[in-house]
Amino acid sequence: MARKSIGYVQLVWFCPSCGTRNPGTQRTCQGCGLPQPGDVKFQKPEQDQAVTDEAVIAQAKKGADIHCAYCGARNPAGTTVCIQCGADLTTGTKRESGEVLGAHQTQAVPEKPCPNCKTPNPINSQTCIKCGAPLSQPQAVTQPPAAAKKLNPIFIIIGIIIAVVLCIILSSALFSGNKSETVSGVVDSVYWERSVAILGLVEVEKEDWYSSIPSDAVLGNCTLRYHHTQDQPADNSQEVCGTPYVVDTGSGVGELVQDCVYEVYMDYCSYTDIGWATVDSVTQSGYDLNATWPQPSLSSQQQLGDRTEVYICRFDTGSGLVEYQTRSYEEFSRCQVGKSVDLEISAGGRVLDFSN
Repeated sequence: MARKSIGYVQLVWFCPSCGTRNPGTQRTCQGCGLPQPGDVKFQKPEQDQAVTDEAVIAQAKKGADIHCAYCGARNPAGTTVCIQCGADLTTGTKRESGEVLGAHQTQAVPEKPCPNCKTPNPINSQTCIKCGAPLSQPQAVTQPPAAAKKLNPIFIIIGIIIAVVLCIILSSALFSGNKSETVSGVVDSVYWERSVAILGLVEVEKEDWYSSIPSDAVLGNCTLRYHHTQDQPADNSQEVCGTPYVVDTGSGVGELVQDCVYEVYMDYCSYTDIGWATVDSVTQSGYDLNATWPQPSLSSQQQLGDRTEVYICRFDTGSGLVEYQTRSYEEFSRCQVGKSVDLEISAGGRVLDFSN
């Protein structure tokens, strides 16, 4: 899956000393002047604001900022000496980057007023942006939910009894439906039928991807159809991207990206080719146990195809004839006319099996 960059957005960080909310590109706290510590992470604001300053974007593309090993000051990527103390930054610590901070959010979010000066503040601010007063409010004490009324034990017992009775009735119905009985009978007659398809070389209409069609086939109409998905664009491909999300670049701005794939469409065509197809069939049948296969005469342009076979035994139970289609010729060969058998018959009167 390909990651597609579609822009950059501003991030924020909160000062651990005074709680001030700072823009991501601000390297020292606007409230107390404390340099942003290396362990204070950037956060995605409630509403994303696009970064359009080319200089800021170019700096973000250089990589994560570096914290000085001596004074802790945060320096832009590519800086060789600390902007605050002048120390060599080769021993500095690069900020972490690459963390997914959340889905892209463009809709406006509600603000909360400062309890001291009534100034509107972003919803997750900890202190007022105007007077610095804390914005956290004491949580309201919630009353425990009222206890649910207990059911009368008599109703519970009655419900259990009804459920048990229904289960018994249902089980009995299922058992009766699956019940079978053994009945004595005599083989009254038998019937068999065997068929063989005859294949001939004829013009056959087929469909396939253009790249798979034989070179000597006659091409018909072609349409573009979805063939596969891949990470890179190609001819006749359609880009499909997921929900945009923000990734921390370590520079105070987040990269807005999407995960994209490409649905590739290819020609799917009809064509005419010479191939084997059923042109006829021959059938042989009889009322005995000597089942044989048809032996048709074939031309040089023909060959034998699929075979099908049907074997039926009829039994006289004394109260009528019942019919049974056997599962194989071996089973059929046991149906010797006049021979006594035991039949397993379902509740619906269908023969399930027989034994000699």
